[in-house]
Amino acid sequence: MGFFTKKKQITEPPKPIEKKCEHKFQDFPWFLTWDLQYNHYTIKVIEPYVCIFCGERKNKVLASYTGTNCNEGEKLLNQLRNRFDNHIKYQEEVEDMINDMVLVDPEYLKWYHLLREQQDPSTSRPQAEFNKKPELKL
Repeated sequence: MGFFTKKKQITEPPKPIEKKCEHKFQDFPWFLTWDLQYNHYTIKVIEPYVCIFCGERKNKVLASYTGTNCNEGEKLLNQLRNRFDNHIKYQEEVEDMINDMVLVDPEYLKWYHLLREQQDPSTSRPQAEFNKKPELKL
């Protein structure tokens, strides 16, 4: 008889709605990239921006310099470092700042180490700072 011949309709599960990130960017210090060779040079001043929600990164080139004399390139590089000393950091420092912002939750780590009575290896703060009893003013 035909009791078991009915085919079941296969329905696809609903796709999750992808929420588009409404980017809010954090800016970071400038850094320099350069390529100095014997017959030409290229120097760029870059400012990175990173979204605080999703971590998307945009590198904005603030200035770009090219030329054909390597000695002029070295002089220009030193001039840029001296003139913008308060804005420019080494690229390694900036990359570390960005990774810390994207990957590290400092509040969670503070409480994690506090509850386990451990020294936080990323800071130089002694654990005794957290062991102080709060002072209540009555």
